[in-house]
Amino acid sequence: MRAPGRDGEVLFWDAPTDDEGCNEHRHEGCNTEKKDASTPPDARSRCWGRHTSCMGHNPDTVPGVTLREQRTALLAAANATDEAARSLVDGAILSPEAALRASALSALRHQDRLAVSHLVHALNDPSPLVRRRAAQLASTQGPDASGDLSAALIHALDDEDVSVVVSVLVALGDRQDVAALGAICDTCRSHSDALVVEEAVATLGALGDPRGLDLVLAATEGKPALRRRSVAALGAFEGDHVEAALDRLANDRDWQVRQAVAMLRREDNSAIG
Repeated sequence: MRAPGRDGEVLFWDAPTDDEGCNEHRHEGCNTEKKDASTPPDARSRCWGRHTSCMGHNPDTVPGVTLREQRTALLAAANATDEAARSLVDGAILSPEAALRASALSALRHQDRLAVSHLVHALNDPSPLVRRRAAQLASTQGPDASGDLSAALIHALDDEDVSVVVSVLVALGDRQDVAALGAICDTCRSHSDALVVEEAVATLGALGDPRGLDLVLAATEGKPALRRRSVAALGAFEGDHVEAALDRLANDRDWQVRQAVAMLRREDNSAIG
């Protein structure tokens, strides 16, 4: 190869044969057979400065495996059961990248290796992305004889990230975790975020425990979105107070609330018929 040098001269080079220079005999500055004190340092620096084949490897300037590529590899590993796939997932769960830790949790689930200990640890992860994924996966986790997962989910109701708290409430409802009823009621009463309160009402309906009925009835007096969620929650309860609340909501000023009541009663009538 050749390229113009200084003052119009032409420099020739090939790929280096060792760590010290080129093997092109026509370029004195890189001739490995002439590397002695008489070799002009300026000629040698011209080759090393212009010929990338003669430059040392600098990892800071060469892109490594991207985060997208690592997540793609995890996705492939999730559907495999060989030792290499398992090792890749086990390494990713300890990655400094939150996205990889979250993906690793899902991969463990696909490999049927997700344990309560993984979820408990992830629910205390520094990243809300990982904590939210752990809560979502907790919904599908089997019975927790130790109670560790239930305790971790209850603790996560105090999470500073709203999306995490909402996911935790969904998980508690899906798991029918009656042990968390008191904490769910506290969240419903005191949380400042409307989305969390709405999901807490829905969770009380999912549990269907009479101890949560008063809070569901109170929600029927809230804003339209909360009233709509309270209609669905009331479907889990029975009694005169429930029917009276539904009668009132059937004439609500919000059409979506009225529609929710109509749908609920239509389902009830279908079940009876």
